[in-house]
Amino acid sequence: MDVRTFKISHPDAADEEIISNVLATDEYRDDYAGGGIDPGGIRHGPYWISSISPSSFDAIDASVAADIFDRWRQNCGATPPALANDLEDAVVNVIARSDSVYTLKRLDPTAINDYGDLHI
Repeated sequence: MDVRTFKISHPDAADEEIISNVLATDEYRDDYAGGGIDPGGIRHGPYWISSISPSSFDAIDASVAADIFDRWRQNCGATPPALANDLEDAVVNVIARSDSVYTLKRLDPTAINDYGDLHI
């Protein structure tokens, strides 16, 4: 589980502008293959950074996002109570307080980078 927090300098900006600003941060440049944040990175998870834009995201209801997270968590097996509480605070409560929630779409196969097959 990796939770990133991004500072939104203009909270009244349109969602597309906020997403664009997040995509431009160093923190978004993480291939999630063990190397961590790479300020000059060209990957985000299984995708090439250059293939991701604000239109790559779908707005979803907070309850849908919480359900997606809960299904992922359940696939990990039994969750100790202390960890369940931490996950509730770090993910579920943040989703519930959000003005907008987005999910990255499954992108075209050409968007998958050379490490893409390392991700589930």
